[in-house]
Amino acid sequence: MLGEKGVRKIKKYVETGGYLFAEDWCMEDFLERAFGDYAAHGSVRQESEVEVFPQAGAATHPYLRKIFFKAVEGEPGTVTESDLLENHHVWKIDRETRTIRIRDPKRVATLLTSPKLGEYADGDDAVAITFTVGSDDAKRAAVATTGEVQQDRTKMSGGRVLYVLSHFGKQKSQDDEYSLQNLLINFLVESNERRGALARPSKP
Repeated sequence: MLGEKGVRKIKKYVETGGYLFAEDWCMEDFLERAFGDYAAHGSVRQESEVEVFPQAGAATHPYLRKIFFKAVEGEPGTVTESDLLENHHVWKIDRETRTIRIRDPKRVATLLTSPKLGEYADGDDAVAITFTVGSDDAKRAAVATTGEVQQDRTKMSGGRVLYVLSHFGKQKSQDDEYSLQNLLINFLVESNERRGALARPSKP
């Protein structure tokens, strides 16, 4: 586990615009210690494989791009409920996995969910969450997700956290693994775009 100094550094990094990706025990080790008013950890206590779906309303979130739906080339395509059910993924849950206990659903956007997981994890069915963080209460209010997954990223004053349950690398198949890696790739793409937009112009 990180010491308090390390936790403070991580918190400051995100508050000032940094992007933080974390998984599994990172929730208990440092994430909830830095951002405990957003989310905390629970415990599964049993190993299993569960089907993972996009949270209702989150299918068009930029982080889920190319994960659950592949449009026909040359056609715009429309994501339907049947498309999502046919394109679910399977997530490997370790016996000692730290589940996601959302403390502030108005500021935390759930991206991926598993109803089966929620059945034996005290209702904690989130598999991937994200939230924005500002440097003070006023800024947090300005960039809060308010339960919505879409927002104007040009108005964000702080950074963002992406947390996933269990680990990458433990999916049922390579298709599941490669597709879900896009979650992290999409997160890094946004981070890079914001970094470029916020960068100071070079001196002559």
